[in-house]
Amino acid sequence: MNQIIDGKAIATNILRQLKEIVKTRKLSLTLATILANSNPVSMAYKKYKNIACKRVGIQCILFQPDSYKATKLIIRQNNDNPEITGIHIQLPLPANWQNWQINSIIQAIVPEKDVDCFSVHQIGKLFSHQREGAIASCTAVGIIWLLKKYCNSLVGKNVTIIGSSNIVGKPTAGMLLNEGCTVTICNIHTQDLKNYTSQADIIVSATGQPGLITPDMVKNGVIIIDAGIAFIDNKKIVGDVDSMTYQKASFYTPVPGGVGPMTTAMLIRNLLKCYLVQHEDPETKKMLDKIK
Repeated sequence: MNQIIDGKAIATNILRQLKEIVKTRKLSLTLATILANSNPVSMAYKKYKNIACKRVGIQCILFQPDSYKATKLIIRQNNDNPEITGIHIQLPLPANWQNWQINSIIQAIVPEKDVDCFSVHQIGKLFSHQREGAIASCTAVGIIWLLKKYCNSLVGKNVTIIGSSNIVGKPTAGMLLNEGCTVTICNIHTQDLKNYTSQADIIVSATGQPGLITPDMVKNGVIIIDAGIAFIDNKKIVGDVDSMTYQKASFYTPVPGGVGPMTTAMLIRNLLKCYLVQHEDPETKKMLDKIK
């Protein structure tokens, strides 16, 4: 059985519930989005995010700074603005920026407005398994959400993650460890990748390399979460997994329509969690905790 994990349908249901919370509780929420690098992936995500915000009834303000200093200033202003609920930085940042500049921008957001879980404060909570006030990485929590929908239990599962970024690979590994999984993280330096993927019960790939995972690299019945995204001819969106590989999977996420919509839905969910960090609102928290 090779069943599609319909991330789009699940995300649509989550957004519907989030909309009900915003409407019922009469919340006024604003997401500040900073887009300093307009590559195709960033522009696609911006489009989906704006649609999701409108659907839920959340204001989304776009900032497009043209320099490091301008970006830093925008973050500082939004940190201090009580009308801004959360701040989202669209990665990647410009390729000509130095590493210290990128890190400085990411860490400049105050933890209570960090919808992406980029700050060391939120990352520390993730890896120490602290739940109070914790805001998890959008893509990582979306992946866990999908796995829990299609897996009776994650305890004891052998998971191979391909990609060790702070956006997907590392936070996903942390969350899966918290679920009781045995996790192996691979990267561009890993030798004999097949040796790791062929033993995995679950594969999470997030490299942006089309066709990286082929049928000979996986065992029958594997669950494949394709979090990679790339553009072919600047228009066709593809993931990391060769389509023939799906025939050996018990469940798999397509690209597009799998992890991507969940990332967007979890961004909006994280915005509500930011609101709860900033405001004492037990009724909204109760409703948010009930989302399935």
